[in-house]
Amino acid sequence: MNRDSGLLPTELAFGVLLFFAAYVTCGVPSNLALERVGARRWMALIIVSWGLVSMGTAFIVGTKSYYINRLLLGLAEAGFLPGSILFMSHWFPSAYRAKMISIFSMAMPFSGFIGSPISGLLLGMHGILGLHGWQGSRPK
Repeated sequence: MNRDSGLLPTELAFGVLLFFAAYVTCGVPSNLALERVGARRWMALIIVSWGLVSMGTAFIVGTKSYYINRLLLGLAEAGFLPGSILFMSHWFPSAYRAKMISIFSMAMPFSGFIGSPISGLLLGMHGILGLHGWQGSRPK
């Protein structure tokens, strides 16, 4: 991505910092919103916004758009994990809660096991239809 977009390693690192800062600062407020709005609506909003911002990665063309995308991605993603844990703490009785949270936590490495080869295939599609594997714009 950095070769195609012209980003420097320091700019990529700053984008990671923006993502992390937004993710960390918005986790608790997101849980408060989940309590106020309701889990069904709030989690749906998180997932839809996370997907839209992830799709926005295709439109990164330089430093400014990269920074905006990373910041928005951190904001969108921040509430998912803590919101899921909070939701499960309300949904399952205390006798089953630890088991259910551990099953949910086991889904993370499993999704990496399934998703990594798919991601590799998508990234390897560079040049198909004149598109980058990671981006929806035409190569330079």
